Amino acid sequence: NINIWGLVARRLNGMPDSEILADVQGLGLEDLQAAQAGPGRYFFLTTKSGRAYYDVSFNPGDFLVFGRETKGLPEKLLAANSDHCLTIPMQGTRSLNLATAVGIVLFEAVRQQR
Repeated sequence: NINIWGLVARRLNGMPDSEILADVQGLGLEDLQAAQAGPGRYFFLTTKSGRAYYDVSFNPGDFLVFGRETKGLPEKLLAANSDHCLTIPMQGTRSLNLATAVGIVLFEAVRQQR
């Protein structure tokens, strides 16, 4: 069993980029949720939702889940969590770079906590 949250916290506290935190290949959402300490909601970002990220009141401990740039999150995962799917409304573009999308939504979540 892996303590993924402790590893993430170590990384966020200045661990060098060259140090490997953990190999999490093969871990599913259920594994990550089971390793989670305390409450927290999961929000899944997709272009296939009508609910904008800025319409959510984020809480400390919430998680933002993003998919791969090329395919996004699996349809089965989105269907099973449709009440927690969010989108970044866009006009005139089909998609955003993953790092840009993460920055946009994370900024809003942090802004709400101030």
